[in-house]
Amino acid sequence: MNSQEMFHQEEQPPSEQLYNYDPREQQGYHDAYEQPPLAAEPYVAAPQYTEGQPYESGYQAYNTISDAPRFNEKIQPKAPVIPTNPMHKWLFICVLGLLLIGALVLHSTHLVTISLIFAVLAALFFASRQLSPRLYKNATVLPTKTFLIAEKARLIVRNEVGNIHIWRGEGQQVTVQATRYDRMSVQAYQRDPISYQQNGDNLFVSVARPGGITFFQHASTVLDIFVPDGSEVQLTNNAGSIEITGLHGRVNATTNAGSVRLTQVNLTQSSNITSNAGSIRVEQSTLDDNTNLSTNAGTFHIAQSTLHNTHVHTNAGTIHIDQGQIDGNNIFKTNMGTIYFSGNVGQQGTTQFKTDMGTIHVALPAQTNCTIRAKTNMGSVRNDFGSDSIGREPGAHLDLKSSMGSIHIERD
Repeated sequence: MNSQEMFHQEEQPPSEQLYNYDPREQQGYHDAYEQPPLAAEPYVAAPQYTEGQPYESGYQAYNTISDAPRFNEKIQPKAPVIPTNPMHKWLFICVLGLLLIGALVLHSTHLVTISLIFAVLAALFFASRQLSPRLYKNATVLPTKTFLIAEKARLIVRNEVGNIHIWRGEGQQVTVQATRYDRMSVQAYQRDPISYQQNGDNLFVSVARPGGITFFQHASTVLDIFVPDGSEVQLTNNAGSIEITGLHGRVNATTNAGSVRLTQVNLTQSSNITSNAGSIRVEQSTLDDNTNLSTNAGTFHIAQSTLHNTHVHTNAGTIHIDQGQIDGNNIFKTNMGTIYFSGNVGQQGTTQFKTDMGTIHVALPAQTNCTIRAKTNMGSVRNDFGSDSIGREPGAHLDLKSSMGSIHIERD
């Protein structure tokens, strides 16, 4: 058979077609569907092949039958699959149940504390649902605002729903960048929800409340604010996280339901960081001059930071300090949770590690100079140094106390 006979045969009627070119009727579909015969597709001549010519592309089959298009359907791209995690609700319920059981085991007077913890954890749960990106369909970038500062800026920010991020900026100016997120599938927010008021070096930024109950708002606003180094910052957030990066100065930050993160900051002048329900994380920072960190229900993670005259407290949560440097008078206390510290201890001051229910683990270098007093009402005390007096005197004093839990002083 020559090439002309091969490529110019007469078209056969549908009933006599030897091969159906429609991929929807390949092997596997005959078993699932009984389909009527299809009309012959128009013939398109193939380009002439030259010997030695590479094949640029070839036939690519479907991986599975489910990947192939269904009968009488157009071939469409796959829709993205959004992973879901239904277990988080059950995990939340289990944690609350364990907290209640722990209160009953300890003694009944702690039920009031546990009730408070229950409330703030519930607030955190609903806030996390409120701020979930899946709930918001529209994002609107609001106009950037810039304010000139003569000497030292004093910034006051209030945001009902949404995150706040403070950055160290350049020059003598404050720059505010904002993005508005809306749940509704309608046109984006019609007006700028942020009000600005400047009086000299004092700047007040307030985000208008969208309306309704806070946890069921239909919109949130994310703020990125750049301030001169040394500025005094006061932040108030009802539902949302707070982040501060690279700032040196006095900070008072409060969020009702959300986490707080401090990165490469130097907090002074009795700074105060508070979260009613949320964790607090500190990295590569210096906390000085009676800085106070507290949360009703949440954990602390402090890494590669210096703590001098610092107070850290949580009602329910762990305190984890890794590669820390403590000096002066410090207090690390949790009512229900473990405490872990690894790092160096200064030559003076008293540092207290206290927990009502949980273990305490302190890892110190072999060259440490300090005096340790460790006590637990229910549990064991293990001291790898073999003595309460470590190194030479004078040195710092470490006071470790657990009402219910073991204590371990590790020689690192």
